[in-house]
Amino acid sequence: MADVKIPKILRARKSLAREKVEDLRHGLLKAGVDELLDSKACVYLTGSLARGEASEQSDLDIFMFSDMEVDEDREVHQLLDPLDLSRLQSKLIDVANELGFPPFSNEGEYLVFHSKSDLVNKIGHRDEDYTNILTARLLLLLESTPILGEELYSRTITQIIGSYWRDYERNEKAFLPVFLTNDIVRFWKVLCLNYEANSPPEKDLLKRRVQNYKLRHSRLLTCFSAILQFLWRLRDGPAISPEEAVQVVQMQPIERLIAIANEPNCSPEVQDRVHSLLEQYARFLEHTTGEKGEVRARFDDESFRAERRRE
Repeated sequence: MADVKIPKILRARKSLAREKVEDLRHGLLKAGVDELLDSKACVYLTGSLARGEASEQSDLDIFMFSDMEVDEDREVHQLLDPLDLSRLQSKLIDVANELGFPPFSNEGEYLVFHSKSDLVNKIGHRDEDYTNILTARLLLLLESTPILGEELYSRTITQIIGSYWRDYERNEKAFLPVFLTNDIVRFWKVLCLNYEANSPPEKDLLKRRVQNYKLRHSRLLTCFSAILQFLWRLRDGPAISPEEAVQVVQMQPIERLIAIANEPNCSPEVQDRVHSLLEQYARFLEHTTGEKGEVRARFDDESFRAERRRE
């Protein structure tokens, strides 16, 4: 069976994203950010750059976390001190400006640091509701790519999966990824709630329409492509191992679909469905390409909106 055909825009966007990520990594290395981190912290990307679908207008969605140490009183401490964190944030802003990325939203409000301890150990903790830990962790798992601190990045993902798979040793013959799946669904619902809570006023209705369109495509794919991969893998066995889970989260959302369609035992019906999804996602990327005013103007056309709703 032939491999599924990947639309041209998806291939072009992946190539552009790869170039932009390498430019950013090179710029940060040139600025000495790796020396500042000194293996104590990780900088990773989310958003369109990490998903491999960046356009020339893509902004920079950066998250960071610090490694930890436990003292003799079992107190957890971040290895990167606050002063180095401030230097890191300053260098990130300078390099992003030099490379021509749009300014960070809300003057860098979301350019914050998380503790690896929180990402690994506070799954389901009440602190997640107001410290953005859930978002940082799920984006790390579902659509991220490391910029600096790759060894720490890989080790942390393995440890997070270990936390979700904490009961695996007692149930390895029939382990289902219910814990992680519930958190993915919870994250999807948080995205939907945030969309409703943070929707712009009626005078900015065009912005709301674009946000809704993105929610129904890129956000939806980020969350449910991982669940789809778990379901596909369960066709051939009664359990999902932590090693398989790491493989799933290391894929980009689009790659999770393509991997299913390219499996030797994939039926023509499933392959056709994946091809249809890829074609529709390609149209989504085309419709959201351009400057903000240009994109919003498209959604001011009633016939255009009606066609998008039918999709």
